[in-house]
Amino acid sequence: MTPWALALFALPVAAETVTPDPKAPTFLQTLFQVEQAPLVKVFRREAGSDPVILVGPRGDKLYESRHPDAVRWYSNTSLDIVSIEDPELGPWQALGKVEAILDYQGIAFAEPAWPSPRYAGEEVRLCQPYQEAAHALTPEEVQHLVVARTWLTSAHLGQDDNFGFSSSAKVSLQPDGSLYCARFSLPDLAGHYRWHLENKAGFDKQAFSHDLELKKVPFEVTLPPPADVLSPHLYQLHLLADDILAGSVRARLVLHLGDNQTTTRILRLDEKGLGELRYPQEPGQNVTVTGSIGFEDSSGQTRQLKLAPRTLVAMPPKPVAAPKPEVVVEAKSSISGLWWLLALLPVLFGSIWWLLRRRNGEKAVSESVLEMPETQPQAQENDGFLLDLSRPDDFNEKI
Repeated sequence: MTPWALALFALPVAAETVTPDPKAPTFLQTLFQVEQAPLVKVFRREAGSDPVILVGPRGDKLYESRHPDAVRWYSNTSLDIVSIEDPELGPWQALGKVEAILDYQGIAFAEPAWPSPRYAGEEVRLCQPYQEAAHALTPEEVQHLVVARTWLTSAHLGQDDNFGFSSSAKVSLQPDGSLYCARFSLPDLAGHYRWHLENKAGFDKQAFSHDLELKKVPFEVTLPPPADVLSPHLYQLHLLADDILAGSVRARLVLHLGDNQTTTRILRLDEKGLGELRYPQEPGQNVTVTGSIGFEDSSGQTRQLKLAPRTLVAMPPKPVAAPKPEVVVEAKSSISGLWWLLALLPVLFGSIWWLLRRRNGEKAVSESVLEMPETQPQAQENDGFLLDLSRPDDFNEKI
């Protein structure tokens, strides 16, 4: 070795200082041991990070988007839940921004306490208990994981009113402590139904069903039309069932007016089971009425029914009289037609008189000619001269 090489080895080497990330998972933190089947784990990772990659004992990798059918994988923004029916035993590793690896036993939903509604349109509250035995998830994570929905389908028999009913809208249950609950209204048609409840928690699913019969609504609504534009709207509620106390009935009516305005009225029944609401009528403005009825049945159970929407039809407003057209008086001459007629009468009568006279004169001449005899002797002509009576000289000379 040359002296120059020895000198290079003798020089101090500056080492680079690396500061470890306290949040970065270490190799040992991402390792876990599988000792029995099945494998069900929760991998909590940094929010918004990519799903983890699982590496088996032999180096085989499993991805959220690519894995065997025997592997079930649920993933969201901060969780991966993986279930493997027959995993290879030994050490496994999770690659990614892993914060914790926890055992998971799933979420178990119990059979709900089905309500016992009696009437169509009744409002009910359905609740279902659940349990996450391993306590691997926070309540917020459970809320994002669980999807619980309920709905009804027709199971009509004979002459049920719900013959043409297929399915109601699906209603989601929301967490309420250790329960998942939902409040909703049953269909308005009487008949037989099948009540469904479905739960999903990741890749776990559960389903429940219950048969139900609904009777017709024990109330009738009538809407007598107003007598005239000054009469109020009438909304009448009649009690039809004998096993319901009229004094316990309380109807909450919501009147939907124009321009998205609403007003609320409370209606109670008299001892005859009749309740009447009067509301001022605005000509040409209809009012839609919705609401609900609360009452106690013969068993003392409080029930709530949803009222079907009804419309109070207003009388049309009086038509506005069209303005009369303005009469334009044309300027006329000071001499009216009558004066012109009077002025022409003398001319007219004079013309008629002249025509008649001329005609009579012509007739007289013709008649005189006809009366003259044809043998009348003619006067002899003067011999050589004419007698001029205007000249007295000639008269004397002739004599």
